[in-house]
Amino acid sequence: MPKKIIVAIDSLKGCLTSAEANQAAAEGIRRKMPDADVVQIPVSDGGEGWLEAFQSAMGGQLVEVCVRDPLMRPVLAPYLIQNDTAVIEIAKANGLTLKLWKQDPVVCIPKMVTDSVLKLPYINFLLLAVKNYDLEDAIRQVEPRLNSDTVIMPLMNGVDVYDRIKAIATKSIVLPSCVYISSKIECPGVVKLQGD
Repeated sequence: MPKKIIVAIDSLKGCLTSAEANQAAAEGIRRKMPDADVVQIPVSDGGEGWLEAFQSAMGGQLVEVCVRDPLMRPVLAPYLIQNDTAVIEIAKANGLTLKLWKQDPVVCIPKMVTDSVLKLPYINFLLLAVKNYDLEDAIRQVEPRLNSDTVIMPLMNGVDVYDRIKAIATKSIVLPSCVYISSKIECPGVVKLQGD
């Protein structure tokens, strides 16, 4: 009886999409186990590749539109069309709900969503929570909106984060910080805090 193997690999940023990583793994498995029933499932943690994984599961057509990144460079940004429905990130449309232990949920709705940092006012306080490999790019993108009164508080892993930020945002105040948060995504757009 042939073995059934499920391959579900998240994207490898800048290298392979989830589908490409799954395909490479499936080909390797089939070379060693030609009779195996290999099922490929594209996945995403909600970041890069989310729309493609959603499309794989639910169908629809990806449509690309030209927008501008924070440095005003034109980039293509996709959204998904299913019949007469457009699928976008729910946090951008409905805000993000944070369920606190023994308290009413807090709903955070962005005051402004933009495709250009240059459209933002100068930043007084920057709560920085990005992937470690995106840190320098993120700081360079917001740097035109920082000044000597801007306070930057990173919520990130890594002992060198403070120094890496300070090397780019030389005129701003960078606070060393350490935060311990235990949470889970309850459903799209809802984060539930664990414990008190």
